[in-house]
Amino acid sequence: LSGSTSSGAWATSNWVPLIVRGGQEIGALPDGRGTLSWLPVDVAASAILESRHSKSQTLHIAHPHPVTWSSVMRSFSAAIRKPLVPFEQWVDTLEESATSGPAAIRSNPALALLEFFKNMGASFKEEVVRHQDDEFEAGGFHPLSLTKSTGESHQLRSVRSFDDEDVQRWVQYWRNQGFLQ
Repeated sequence: LSGSTSSGAWATSNWVPLIVRGGQEIGALPDGRGTLSWLPVDVAASAILESRHSKSQTLHIAHPHPVTWSSVMRSFSAAIRKPLVPFEQWVDTLEESATSGPAAIRSNPALALLEFFKNMGASFKEEVVRHQDDEFEAGGFHPLSLTKSTGESHQLRSVRSFDDEDVQRWVQYWRNQGFLQ
């Protein structure tokens, strides 16, 4: 899930806001390969409501028009004015930035998910070996079939791909929350 289409509200404890905050703290954001099928939380809620009377036992809820990791990170990069570096380099820099104790996580909350980010980096490597293009879900997440859910939900059929405006909305929300500078 991603932030709201109207307010940009996106919990600062989620891994994506933590990547952006971590990037602000260490001076760079992670570039990578693959696609992202994050769905705005309000669109997901509407899709679930629309699908509540479905005859299908299982419906996958994700964005039917994924965008590339690189395009989203370029937008974040422009929004917080930090360059992109390869994902593995970003994780290494994040790890090197760690000082001891809870004070380190208070100053850079991305450190709380360091192992998760290391695993994502390993997943990126594996997926790049298996795929010659970016037709895989970034971070090791499995792609989902959306045929049934898009058939059930007008919201999923009509949602637009997210873009720079969405990224700006999320970043502004995090700034308003005091999470980003």
